[in-house]
Amino acid sequence: MKTEQKHLPLSLHQERVRILYTNTRDGLLTYYAWWISIILALFVSDANTTALIVLAATIVLASFVQRRLQKAFFNAEVIEDVNVWERRQTIVSSIEGFIVSAGAMFILDLDQPLVVYVIVFLIVVAAYSAVLALVSSIQTYYGWMIVLLMPLAVKLGLSENSLYIIIAILIPLASVFTASFLAKNLHEEFLRSLQLRFENAELLKTVQAEKSRAEKANTDKSRFLAATSHDLRQPLHALDLFLGGLKNRLREPDAVELLLQAQASSGALRELLNALLDVSRLDAGDVKAQIEKVQLMPIMRECYTEFLPIAQAKGLELRLRANPDFCVKTDALLLARMLRNLIGNAIRYTDSGVILIGARKKGKEVSIAVWDTGKGISEQQQAHIFDEYYQVGNPERDSEKGLGLGLAIVKRLSELLQHPIGFTSEVGKGSCFYISAPYCECALVDTAPLDANKPEDTLAGLFVLVVDDHQAILNGMRNLLRDWGCEVLLGEGKEDVLRELQDYDYPAPDVMIVDYRLRGDETGVTVIQAIRSHFDADVPAILMTGEAMHDVEIIAAENNATLVRKPLSSDALKQLLHTYQSQ
Repeated sequence: MKTEQKHLPLSLHQERVRILYTNTRDGLLTYYAWWISIILALFVSDANTTALIVLAATIVLASFVQRRLQKAFFNAEVIEDVNVWERRQTIVSSIEGFIVSAGAMFILDLDQPLVVYVIVFLIVVAAYSAVLALVSSIQTYYGWMIVLLMPLAVKLGLSENSLYIIIAILIPLASVFTASFLAKNLHEEFLRSLQLRFENAELLKTVQAEKSRAEKANTDKSRFLAATSHDLRQPLHALDLFLGGLKNRLREPDAVELLLQAQASSGALRELLNALLDVSRLDAGDVKAQIEKVQLMPIMRECYTEFLPIAQAKGLELRLRANPDFCVKTDALLLARMLRNLIGNAIRYTDSGVILIGARKKGKEVSIAVWDTGKGISEQQQAHIFDEYYQVGNPERDSEKGLGLGLAIVKRLSELLQHPIGFTSEVGKGSCFYISAPYCECALVDTAPLDANKPEDTLAGLFVLVVDDHQAILNGMRNLLRDWGCEVLLGEGKEDVLRELQDYDYPAPDVMIVDYRLRGDETGVTVIQAIRSHFDADVPAILMTGEAMHDVEIIAAENNATLVRKPLSSDALKQLLHTYQSQ
């Protein structure tokens, strides 16, 4: 199927002519060598010196015009009328060829056969070999060939030498063949390849545009979820509080059973929402690592304490084994999140036996590992366990078994922290997941010994100050805390609680639970600072937030406040408040 130029787009024609000018520019050295060789051959044949000088000067002048034309083309900002530029190149190239060929024939002495054959050879080679350089413009090639071979055919055809006459006849015949078949076919093949290149380029642009749109849509989705996480968490947090309040008041077994099922569903929804928002924060780039030297044992002990009752409730033994002197370069909050996900995963997939949290030094790294005696992972599944929404042994998508985002979050955090992760597993014997963090030296702080059997203290008499701008959460907190025996003071902002504290001369609260995002520009940090300033004491504070930003974690740490993310179950809140009972 032939490719006709008139059916081709303008951009392709512009590229075709650009290639024409590029090839003629790049072939100038070959052109110079060609006509200089002809001048030398004529000079050796004792041709008229003056005529040779005139011929050389005329060729140089034509070359100068060619250079000016090329410069004008490449300096042009827009090449609109490609036909004009193509004709200009055809005319200038034809003039150059005609000057060399006609000049050589005018000077050539036919009585010197050897020189005649050399000149004929040089001209014929130049005429035929130019097909590759001028393949982008068939009219330029035709012009070049005609002006080169016509003077030669006329000169030899008018001679009385029969061999010269035969050459003069063969040259036009060979030219017709070359022009009709070789040059034309090469030109059409060139056009097809050029058109294919343009089509591929357009396809690539389309694919890249679609990819950019998809990436933007994914980023926008992640940013939307990250930005709206506070609003998504608030009603779920209030629901957990109300369900916790009902738990203390219901007595009928059937009603208690229904409540437990409701709490289980709420807990599953809370875990799924937290996992989705964590992935969205990481994908949106809202999580920034704050690398510093930290002691490893407090991080591991905190995770151990948090998951100990969960493991015991399932009949599992949770152990902690690590050198208390280990220090690593990491972001303590993000490393703790990775460790929590690994421990939670181990508990979920272990039905009996032991889960061990440990760490050991390997060269310049500390390997932090979670071993379990669970089901193990088959080789076919191991390649996918860090993929989103992939779960081992949950084809029915049971929400109570999670959403399959725990290890995906671990992978993202490992890339963010540059802490390599790995695992070993054997079906029926268990698995070991490990995190490698850079070892370092740092100042050590004594850590309290573990006391897993320490009984829970009562919350009776614990004075709790609660500040939140959502009335539903305040109502839920009031009912829940009073059922636990706490003394409660509620407020929607700094002015509310300060007025209450001043009017009724309250003592300093044992702990204050403050929402981070309040009305207007007010934040929980300003409330915490105001309360501490009012009592001139470092009142313990819990900063609650539904925000997805990592900055909140830094802000909480800077203000000596415990950061808790919403939604928080009533049982987890009760366990947290027990830590302030003895303070």
